Amino acid sequence: MQKNNINSIVMNKILFSLAVIISLGITACNNNGNNNNNTKEPLQAKADTLYNELIKEHNEGMSGWMKIEDMKKKISDIIDSITALPLKDMSYVEAYKTRLAGATEELTNAYNKMDAWMSTMNLDSSLDNLELRIKYLSEEKQRASEITALVNNSLQKADSLLKVEF
Repeated sequence: MQKNNINSIVMNKILFSLAVIISLGITACNNNGNNNNNTKEPLQAKADTLYNELIKEHNEGMSGWMKIEDMKKKISDIIDSITALPLKDMSYVEAYKTRLAGATEELTNAYNKMDAWMSTMNLDSSLDNLELRIKYLSEEKQRASEITALVNNSLQKADSLLKVEF
């Protein structure tokens, strides 16, 4: 009987040890899965934030972009009106027309850059690779910021020229 008790005790210890090892293995596997998720979640959050910032920048740029053609028409109308005026001192008027033409060129440049950027932008880029997606979205956000500034600056310059009185 003593032998059976010893065998039973040894068997219980072995089973207990196996249970502990299996439990540790399951816990380790679960933790590894959580580590991947924990690593992935900050990257996904960063990608989502960059995406939202890019869309915000795009929308701001688009807001100005949609005003450019109207602004160019206003400048063209003023240039046409100036050209039709019988003025004695045309030097001031010619300088103003030159500034208006320059503003029109800047507006056209801003319009074309926004248009070109929008046609090449791919919001679905690298959906399966968060690190590449973050890099892409960061670069596109920078481009969007530059183009938005170009659009806004050209509109502001044109607007200030339209307010000139003489």
